[in-house]
Amino acid sequence: MNRREILKLLAAMGITAGMPISVARAATCSSPKYFVSVFVKGGWDTTMFCDPKGNHLSVDGNTPINYFNPDLIRGKHGKIGNGYRADTPFSWAPPSAVSSLQDGFDTEELYERYFIDMANEHGMVLINGMDAMTNSHTIGRRNIFSGNQASGYPTIAALYAAILNKNIAMPFVTFGGYDETSSLIALSRIGDPSFFEDITDHAVSNLTDDENALMQAVALKQNRRYAMSSIGHQRRQTVQKFIDSKTSDSSVANLLKMAPKYASNDPLLQTVENQLPLGTEDGYLHSDMDILQAELLATAFSSGLSVTGNLYLSSADSHRDNDTRQLEIQCKYIRAVDRFWKTAKKMDDAYGSSMTDHTTMYSASEFSRTPWYNKDNGKDHWPTTTVMLSGAGVRGQQKVIGASDDGFLPINVDPTTLALDPSKSNPNSLRMTSPMLHQAIRNQLLCIDDHALIQRFKFDSSLPELPLFTS
Repeated sequence: MNRREILKLLAAMGITAGMPISVARAATCSSPKYFVSVFVKGGWDTTMFCDPKGNHLSVDGNTPINYFNPDLIRGKHGKIGNGYRADTPFSWAPPSAVSSLQDGFDTEELYERYFIDMANEHGMVLINGMDAMTNSHTIGRRNIFSGNQASGYPTIAALYAAILNKNIAMPFVTFGGYDETSSLIALSRIGDPSFFEDITDHAVSNLTDDENALMQAVALKQNRRYAMSSIGHQRRQTVQKFIDSKTSDSSVANLLKMAPKYASNDPLLQTVENQLPLGTEDGYLHSDMDILQAELLATAFSSGLSVTGNLYLSSADSHRDNDTRQLEIQCKYIRAVDRFWKTAKKMDDAYGSSMTDHTTMYSASEFSRTPWYNKDNGKDHWPTTTVMLSGAGVRGQQKVIGASDDGFLPINVDPTTLALDPSKSNPNSLRMTSPMLHQAIRNQLLCIDDHALIQRFKFDSSLPELPLFTS
């Protein structure tokens, strides 16, 4: 197997190098070079995360909204550690009220890492009290990630990739979730890391001894962790198409310099184990697919292979045992987001890139959960929800926009000042909705409002533009 084949084999999985990108639009508008959508599938319970209520009775009068005492709420409106935090605008539910450990991690430390450390490092705009306008999974994910409930509208990540550059190898990479492209751009789905297994199925005689050892070490390490069966016929056909295409002999060398999990800055193979620097760092097991997809997406961005992507976390659909399920998915979410930013920082430090400064991240679920528990101690679908943005365009900002009331219903906001209007005394106040959010993302963060493609997918002209991202 020669160097061309190795590169294209890895490219089929979503990792390559030396493929320059052009983001002229971003350069003229100061919009981000990269965009990440994080989809928490199933409907997260934001009252157990970033919009906590406590154990006062819900609107049905039969169960509390949450089981924890409001005095335990962390952050701005509660305690963290041994004192109060005046330095954060965020409030969050006490994870240790459910469990102090999740998969071996201290849950309080994870939540502090997200709401304190990551918010400081990457900025955070948290939008509470948004009306998802549906309890349907299918309609909800379309609405939250495209701004439109109707079918056929592209997710914001695909739309932005098409505007940035449609001619790179895998401009929009997705691990699942709502990934409609409306035929604007090629879609690259990555379901698992089993392409590594094919590395061991071929002789790599054309590689140097160091390169050969590195590739075999990677393959064996992956096989041990995933125990994948042999690649199926359809996937082998895909790999062959890549192998048959042309690429330069220097591509593997570029790959070994760029991909953080398969190379280091130092001469190859000080030790093979050190060539996988992200392995179990910070206690994160690399065998966790949520962590792996975050690493792969950051690698795809840094290598020039992709400019946008979906991360996909499942599942928050907690019709039974709500609090335990929600803690599990929220910890998975925090760890995956943290790993993406840490991988980006590693690559920036190693190769002088600026991915950390030029990536915007948008996190959401299709809706939230009811402000009461059902007979199975679960919660069902509820339209009041939260979305979060971080990274380019919001770095340096930490703020909460909007709110929900004690019954977990959206509170109206003034469309000009975003001031809360719980009594609805302002005749112009309104509920925030996904179309309003996406119009603000397009116009204020991505700066694509005047692009020709937007004309095909523009919102109703009467839709007010909320100043969500005008600091």
